[in-house]
Amino acid sequence: MSPASLPHRPIIATRVQDSVPVFRSGGGPVHEDALPPTGAGFTLRASVDLEHDASGVVVALGDWNNGWALWLRAGAPVFSVSLLGAPHRIEAAAVATGPHEIEASMGRDGEIVLSVDGVPSGSVRLRGAWPFRWQIGGAGMRLGHDRGIPVDEGHRPPFVLSGAIQITIESHALAALLGEVPTNAEIAARLHRE
Repeated sequence: MSPASLPHRPIIATRVQDSVPVFRSGGGPVHEDALPPTGAGFTLRASVDLEHDASGVVVALGDWNNGWALWLRAGAPVFSVSLLGAPHRIEAAAVATGPHEIEASMGRDGEIVLSVDGVPSGSVRLRGAWPFRWQIGGAGMRLGHDRGIPVDEGHRPPFVLSGAIQITIESHALAALLGEVPTNAEIAARLHRE
């Protein structure tokens, strides 16, 4: 049996673009240990092609005890965070049918900014310290649906979002540690110098 025919093949980082892993929908969960470190903040970027009044989970990690989720309600992007059971939510205005870029950037200072197609839509500051890990032994990151207990009571799993989803997670800790991270082309050029 080929991996493509398995009913629950894992979501994988199908490529690395400018040293940032790219995840695509169509499989099972990604364990938090396989994700870039998020404890010092991170930027989540989602590319989605939405139907009219789309509703469903774009990506979720964790639950209402500790976790975060990007989801849509009637075409409106929502980013939810639960930090030790304290809910935080940013809601944007509904977007038109078609392709969109949705970004949630979480700073180490606890500020979260939600942007749609490059335009900031709102922000919120967490009440508490940013966690080093969201879930220990948790269900993993899921794209296009959720499972178990949701991060936000505004939806109930599985809350499936149809269509292709592609996300990247850029770790602020890795960017600070590595400084200017070389692109794949720069790495290849360095490897093939004579």
